[in-house]
Amino acid sequence: MTHGTLIKKYGRRETSAEAAAGRTFGAHFALQVGVLLLFLLSFLYVAETNAVLFSERATLHKHEAILGAELDVTRLEVEAARLQSAQEVQRMAQSGNMVFVDGVTYVSLSDGSVALAR
Repeated sequence: MTHGTLIKKYGRRETSAEAAAGRTFGAHFALQVGVLLLFLLSFLYVAETNAVLFSERATLHKHEAILGAELDVTRLEVEAARLQSAQEVQRMAQSGNMVFVDGVTYVSLSDGSVALAR
């Protein structure tokens, strides 16, 4: 055997052993990365699920608050209309030079009833 043949033999054996070690390392590394990604994605899934549940709960509370406010607004509008109607009648009566009377007497005529102020 010559020296060149011996170098090639040992060189090939070292190369195949290094390749086998590299494949083993690559497989372990890929497995570790896969497990890490699995844990990371699981954590993100749980976090997003909790966020959605809490946002739905907050949305329900806000919806109830909006409904309560709408009912309050409706109640206040009715009350304002009731107060404005009495004030409007009084204002129109004063603008037309009308006089409020204490007692009204109704007299029946042939055509119908009329009121007399005294």
